[in-house]
Amino acid sequence: MALLCACRRSSSSERPRQRGKLAQAASWIRRDLSLGAWTFLRGAGYAHVKRALASEGALHTASRWLWAALIGLGICHSVAAQQRRWAALDPNGEGSSPVAWGATEEEARQRALEACKKVSKTCANGPASTHDLNEVFAIVCCTEPRRGCAASAAANRREAVKNVQEMFADAGYKDCSVQHYMSAATGKRQ
Repeated sequence: MALLCACRRSSSSERPRQRGKLAQAASWIRRDLSLGAWTFLRGAGYAHVKRALASEGALHTASRWLWAALIGLGICHSVAAQQRRWAALDPNGEGSSPVAWGATEEEARQRALEACKKVSKTCANGPASTHDLNEVFAIVCCTEPRRGCAASAAANRREAVKNVQEMFADAGYKDCSVQHYMSAATGKRQ
């Protein structure tokens, strides 16, 4: 009787099976790299991890992904810097002016003028603007020597009101009061 041997022949492209800490580190790193995380085993030192990564080709793949991510972040940052939004508000006597936004300060100011003219005939024609959308617009109106309204944007309400009041005081206006505040980011009253 002939004895049949079912031996498996390994091709030249298959790697021999790794053993010990090196194999354990390689399998953990291979699994964790697919999840996007890095796990280092206790007892498997830097040399084992480095050899495991190098033997699996993961170090080269990981460095490619790292470079791609860094380049992607750089592109996104430069695009975000170019897409800075400006907010502007042209106050009116009724206190109904909306906040308008634009890619540039001039565009935002022009849109604020147009938005004010759609809702009122008493626009100030001097919009306040800001590039920091975390700021707040304060709308202040005075009654003496005649009715006039102005707006200013600042990091908080107190600073915004102070800026408008200083502007009115320099122009000789009196009897001023805060009408309302508006968010530069959302345009909503606060």
